[in-house]
Amino acid sequence: MLSINTIESVKFLIAMVAAYFPTVTISGYFEALIARKMGDRSEYVAEFISLNPMVHANFLGLASILLAVFANLKFFIILGFGQTIPINLQAINGQHRWLKLCAVLFVRPLINLLMLISAVVILVFLGSGVFPGVVQLTSLGSLTVALQSICTAIIFLNMLAVILYTVYGLFKLVLVYAWPDGMEHSGFSIFMFYAIPVLMFLLLAPYLRNLLIFLIYGVEAYLRNS
Repeated sequence: MLSINTIESVKFLIAMVAAYFPTVTISGYFEALIARKMGDRSEYVAEFISLNPMVHANFLGLASILLAVFANLKFFIILGFGQTIPINLQAINGQHRWLKLCAVLFVRPLINLLMLISAVVILVFLGSGVFPGVVQLTSLGSLTVALQSICTAIIFLNMLAVILYTVYGLFKLVLVYAWPDGMEHSGFSIFMFYAIPVLMFLLLAPYLRNLLIFLIYGVEAYLRNS
């Protein structure tokens, strides 16, 4: 017979998977779209200008959610990442190049932040607090409970994505400035562009998430008092 903890873990896993697909699909779509508009017209980027979740889903990202849920790991290391879009930053040039690069590198965390705030707003209007300690409704329908679980999962995933992709974007912007001749195409890029940002994310996430939680509480308090 399944224990209560196992049942709750399965419910949380379902909510996380349900939140994963729209999270990576919407953010990946806009990243590819902005990259194309800013100058990268390669067929590799064009493939990601799609709202098909299978295009943006990443097996390792899904596996990290499964591992984190059933290993009872802290939520700030649940990565749940999508496919990496192979953007050629050297194709983004011309007037206001640095603004274009910032648009490409930071559109993803911006979209994640908007989805996070949207999920907070939906939770507030459903009558539930965002974090433990907030008064819950005494009688909720099963559909409302399911929506609350999915919204909470969206908040978790997008909170992580905001931190990860902001660190990733800042790091890559510095590297492009330091090596303007296409350093990202060397074999060293695998370590520089992926391993270091992830390591920085794991080190900084416990601290940066407190700032995001503070901002979310501010949004919730504003909505409740308005």
